[in-house]
Amino acid sequence: MQQNLPCNLKIGLIDSGVGGFSILNSFLHRSLPGNSHYYYIADSGHLPYGLKSDRYIYQRMLALTQYLLTLKIDVLVIACNTATAVSVDLLRTRYPELPIIGVEPAIKPAAEMTKTMHIAVAATESTLKSQRLSNLVNRYASHCTLHPITGTKWVDLVESGEYLDSSVVDKILAKSLEVVWDYPVDQLILGCTHFPFLTEAIIRHIPERVSLINPARSIVAQCDQRLSEIGKLASLDSNNQTEGIEPQVHLTLMTTGNMDNFKQQVSTLVSPHYHQLRLQRIDC
Repeated sequence: MQQNLPCNLKIGLIDSGVGGFSILNSFLHRSLPGNSHYYYIADSGHLPYGLKSDRYIYQRMLALTQYLLTLKIDVLVIACNTATAVSVDLLRTRYPELPIIGVEPAIKPAAEMTKTMHIAVAATESTLKSQRLSNLVNRYASHCTLHPITGTKWVDLVESGEYLDSSVVDKILAKSLEVVWDYPVDQLILGCTHFPFLTEAIIRHIPERVSLINPARSIVAQCDQRLSEIGKLASLDSNNQTEGIEPQVHLTLMTTGNMDNFKQQVSTLVSPHYHQLRLQRIDC
């Protein structure tokens, strides 16, 4: 019989909605030497971040981070490009002892891989207008032409579940992706954590020359590196040497929005690689 052991590693994740499940799924597909507990907050009651002011987004991130700190998380992953662009530096300043991993459009790898020097980035309006994105482009892709694609409607497709309806998806994506046919784009950056759930549909509407860049796995690697630097992964290994006991993965998935909708989203978007699942609505 499998024993319920203490959870030795606690990882917090925040997104404006359920797009960050694409990051969570990447975590769930990797193995750890000990037990882990993921606390995910979907701030669906305050969607969409992409159309909110910077001040509003930061205040939401501050409140949700404070909530996760009461759960004694070891690391925070801001599983949202828009929230990262607005708040990651401010949160790192406020909580210098907390490892905080942000998600940014993968400008650097796209600039390194492009052969045509034409890169497209699909993101929310807030991310596309952010100084953080501008800084990334100036630093890594000043030699490239950047083609922005506003993906606000893409976010809505995932949040509403309409991404499963190909007739609806195809109409929206065909219009949004015209730029990759009008210009010799060969790299398309998925600059929002919602967008990997649209991968199959996106591929139907882009030329074969275009590569999709999804940063999810690199976020997991970055998180593990940071945990290694502070000795957390080493302690996880040394504390779990009991033979014959499989490490357990616990999920606590929380929403500030409608619970019925959230249950449906979890059932279709979250990988089943876990042992225990708890769903919860929070007022925060």
